[in-house]
Amino acid sequence: MCLAIYKPSKVQPDWDALEEGFRCNSHGAGFAVAAGGSIHIHKGFFRFEEFAAAYRQFADKQSLVHFRLATHGSRDASMCHPFPVTPEIAMIHNGILPIDTSDDKDKSDTWHYVEYVLKPLAERDRDFYSDNSIRFLGESAISGSKFAFLRADGDWCIWNDSDGHWRDDIWYSNGSYKKTLAFETWPKDEDRIPLICEPGESMVYDRLSKTDQWDYEDCLEAGFSTEELDEWIANDGPSALKYLVRMHKYDEENI
Repeated sequence: MCLAIYKPSKVQPDWDALEEGFRCNSHGAGFAVAAGGSIHIHKGFFRFEEFAAAYRQFADKQSLVHFRLATHGSRDASMCHPFPVTPEIAMIHNGILPIDTSDDKDKSDTWHYVEYVLKPLAERDRDFYSDNSIRFLGESAISGSKFAFLRADGDWCIWNDSDGHWRDDIWYSNGSYKKTLAFETWPKDEDRIPLICEPGESMVYDRLSKTDQWDYEDCLEAGFSTEELDEWIANDGPSALKYLVRMHKYDEENI
């Protein structure tokens, strides 16, 4: 799924949100900063402490931040976001693109889209991402995904921005940075089975029900507050309840 973030200049990051976003999307982090008339991309962080140390010195700058949860391509630094579209434009992506990536399975869907679509567009028009016609076509083509662009001069744009939300003047592509909607202890019954993501990883999926989908009353009965649920739905839409399959760390004895 990933988490894409746009932060304006002079707005301080929410470090708790960043840490939780990293934890829930743990396949590599990166950021891009517009400063001094240039775009600076730093990526390939696989420990939050390393990411935070690098990003902290740019905390007041206009920036894109990305935490990856891989669906295509290698899990290495080269496939971490942001990706350069041109030497002056960086982009990040949240979602899964319905495109063929079989020509190079080591490369992600985002890499393919940047190489085969965005770079040719940028060669024709450096303002392509904000052109009304191109943006309309782009948002339709990537429906279900979100792209955020940042240019060296500070110009920026988010495709399908309404599919994400703003919180404290920062745009988040989804709610995976939140610490709500999580159980404190592992429920021991047959309806809640830990699903290991990859051998050796310390992450498990909370499968909160056999159907992976609860209605509002089910969530209340499970102990979530109306305030938590209402905020979740307000930020991510009425369909948010079906995404109660969340990634969380648990101690080995709780699995």
